[in-house]
Amino acid sequence: MLPFYAQPLPSSFPAVMPLLDALGLGEKVGALVSKQWNNGVTHGDVLTVLLLMILDFGGPRPISRVDEWAEQFGIDLLLGIDPAQLHDDKIGHTLDALVPVTEAGECDLSLISTLHHQLAHTAITRWGVSTDVLHYDFTDIGLHGAFADSELARRGKGPTRRQLQLGLNSAAGSGFPILATVHPGATNHTVSVPENLAALMQRLPGESFCVVTDAGGGSYDNFRAYNQADQHFISARQLQQWEQEKMRAIPREQFELADHRSRQDERFWLHRCDWPTHPKDKRDELVLSAVVVLSENKMRTDQKKARKQMRQLLERLVQIAGYAGGRGSYSRPDYVREMAHKALNKYADAGEFVRVEVSDEPALSWTVDWAGFACYRRVLGRYVLFTNLPEGEYSAEYVLEQYRGRHVVEACYRQLKSDLEIAPLHMHKDNRLLAMAAIWVIALMLLSLLQLLARRAKLETKRGQALTGRELLKNLLAVTAVTCTIAGQTRASVGPLSEPAQRYLTAMGFPEPQHWINVPPIDMQLLSGI
Repeated sequence: MLPFYAQPLPSSFPAVMPLLDALGLGEKVGALVSKQWNNGVTHGDVLTVLLLMILDFGGPRPISRVDEWAEQFGIDLLLGIDPAQLHDDKIGHTLDALVPVTEAGECDLSLISTLHHQLAHTAITRWGVSTDVLHYDFTDIGLHGAFADSELARRGKGPTRRQLQLGLNSAAGSGFPILATVHPGATNHTVSVPENLAALMQRLPGESFCVVTDAGGGSYDNFRAYNQADQHFISARQLQQWEQEKMRAIPREQFELADHRSRQDERFWLHRCDWPTHPKDKRDELVLSAVVVLSENKMRTDQKKARKQMRQLLERLVQIAGYAGGRGSYSRPDYVREMAHKALNKYADAGEFVRVEVSDEPALSWTVDWAGFACYRRVLGRYVLFTNLPEGEYSAEYVLEQYRGRHVVEACYRQLKSDLEIAPLHMHKDNRLLAMAAIWVIALMLLSLLQLLARRAKLETKRGQALTGRELLKNLLAVTAVTCTIAGQTRASVGPLSEPAQRYLTAMGFPEPQHWINVPPIDMQLLSGI
């Protein structure tokens, strides 16, 4: 009797292999790094296996055990390569080839940058990924290992933690990562913007785009850089004291109710005006277009915070007054006065409306300008968005909508850290850290493309929610092939998928999973003859 075996396959392959084929990943890697080992395994094969493993819904896999994973999940059936050849040295050679080290000891990013550029260009042209609006932000990636001599792994949050910074430019709507940059840990987001802008213009030559960033990316120098490059931006910025007073001085009646609503149906009011800025250390004044936003939710939150701060300040003053005139330092008026002013500084927003007096006894007393505090609370909930978009072509509401779309890049980071589990990285060489970070970004490209195609096909989950790329991969869990050997030749047929998985793949125009199997299918008529 002919023996049959059940061979598990990577859950991601029915959805990921069509994208890798359409992007031409293997050909692009082969053109950049053409080395092939005697056993026929190429750098493109290694990269394909790593991407399948990262996107596999079975959970995170240690990079040190790629060969074990490849054997468990039938990579020989998919790519026709011996899993034992995917040992640690082979993986390391591929990472070194993607990001080689020069004779001067510097990491050469030209190859991996070219690969990212080619993949992004193919995705933009093939699937019409829009690049008109790009969201830019930073996140930290934790590292494990000893990095005493590393220029990349630096101390970040926590006393002993090492990390690097990852910057992403994600397309609005699709979330596709147009550009990714890796920076040493604790790099300031603000100073990275000019370099990022130059890289974007190389990635999108001759195109006009608008970069949306939070207050971390907003500064006088960055705004001038966008103007000089003839590109657009929408950004918040930390306001100086006089700017905060200017913002709060705008009468409420000058704000117009926007049609835009939050997911919780919170309202926004907008006021657009010119906003000159001229730091003391800069020669020229820069006049920006500003959209002052009054947020219903932020107003409620800020007012609650102001009440809490006033309550905490008064409680602290009552405590100090109880200590005043007692033993030790509190017997001195200057010390009581010092403690009172420390409390005013700690709760600075509420402290502006409290006046304290310390008598010679010493005794502490205070008065509160409740009317002024009430006026202050009424003008809370405001923030300013700066832009150089022409006011006649782009409304204040458009500026608000694009800025509030920043959840796109935040979702990318959430996918990297939660769905793809990029952190922590267990590498010990800077070039391999850079290579693995780049591979994870390619995985994010694939995940965002799956989500884009699912959205265009109007696919939904059983609960009626929009199908995400990760939810699609979840439905492909436990893909299995039936294998047997006939006349010395291995044959395999992919078992049936779940009804939702089959429906999703068909709606997205993907071929049957059997298409990607590297060996002939099992011929049932031949079996019946045997």
